[in-house]
Amino acid sequence: MKTSNIGFLINALQNAQSNGTKSIQLSMQSKQCISLLDCLVIDGWIERWNFIENQNQTIIQVFFKDSNSTSVINKIRMVSKPGRKVFISLKELLNNVLHLNKTKTVVIKQNHSNHFFKTLILSTSKGILTDKIALKHGVGGQLLVSIH
Repeated sequence: MKTSNIGFLINALQNAQSNGTKSIQLSMQSKQCISLLDCLVIDGWIERWNFIENQNQTIIQVFFKDSNSTSVINKIRMVSKPGRKVFISLKELLNNVLHLNKTKTVVIKQNHSNHFFKTLILSTSKGILTDKIALKHGVGGQLLVSIH
């Protein structure tokens, strides 16, 4: 899997969220990045994304959600890197989701911001999926991204 495109996407998303930007435009079009953006929309981390035709190239525009003038994504990081791949089994995934469901209603104060839950995005044999969808399919895989 080519993680450099995913790393670039994550860095762009993190920088835009920390700057309070409402949308960003990216010139990449890898299938992994598009699947990752789909996962972010499904889990409610970003509002939407679409393609924009700009002269001779196609650009992806990402629109962020706003929660009372604060960004929805507090921290997004790439877990697996080109030199260090991290895999998560179905059992570990189940333990993570069950732990999050127990603490979902508890507000955890950390750096003056509320963290209600966390999302994991995996590369599986069924494609790039969120932790909850991977659990429904009964698959584990390479842990790509962690979102708080």
